Parts: sequence; structure tokens; C-alpha cells
Amino acid sequence: MDRPRKRPAKKPAGDPQQQVRVILLEATPSAARFVVAALADESLTFAVRMDSAKEILTRVYGRAALEEEGISGAVFILEGQLPDYAG
Repeated sequence: MDRPRKRPAKKPAGDPQQQVRVILLEATPSAARFVVAALADESLTFAVRMDSAKEILTRVYGRAALEEEGISGAVFILEGQLPDYAG
């Protein structure tokens, strides 16, 4: 008696690039929560927290949108944090 053959696993529909895009889009909320958590985590270095802040601002407003408003840069007041950031 022949054993029944197993069917190969079904691949998700669509081309590989579209499949990757769907996976990444589904991970977006987790990634955003991670960046925001890094911003608030005082156990991280100041440089990491500053990078998180820059990433959030860039992603929300975009460089082009800020420049359209006539904002070509940002001023950060580092109050006692400069040695940590520069180090």
C-alpha cells in the first residue's frame, strides 16, 4: 500500500517583493513603539535617545515638509547632556 504524499507548503500569493512589503508593513506599529520607547528610556545613552528623537521627527514631518515651512534645521538644548552626546 502506497503512503499518501504530503503536499508542499503553500506559498503566499504575490511576488517576493510584495510579500516582504506586507511583512514590513505589519511590523510598523511594533517598530514605532520601539523607537518611542528608546526615546524615553533613560538607561540608554543620550546619543541613542537623540537618534530616536531625530528619527521620529524625520518620519513624522519629513525633511522636505520641514524645508517647505522654511525650517532648515532644529535647535536642541542639551542642558548638561552634551558630554554624553559628544563622548
